[in-house]
Amino acid sequence: LLSTRWRQREAVVRVSRHHYRVTAAENMELNLFHNYSLLKLLLAIFYFLVVLL
Repeated sequence: LLSTRWRQREAVVRVSRHHYRVTAAENMELNLFHNYSLLKLLLAIFYFLVVLL
């Protein structure tokens, strides 16, 4: 009984660790995409100012 319970807990820990790793990777991708769009916005504003001046 003890060994099966221990195995279950180990499986839960492994699954949660994998889930955390996946969500961390997704968050990194989201942050990169967000920073990229911010960079494009800044570049657009910069070009707009250059064209105006």
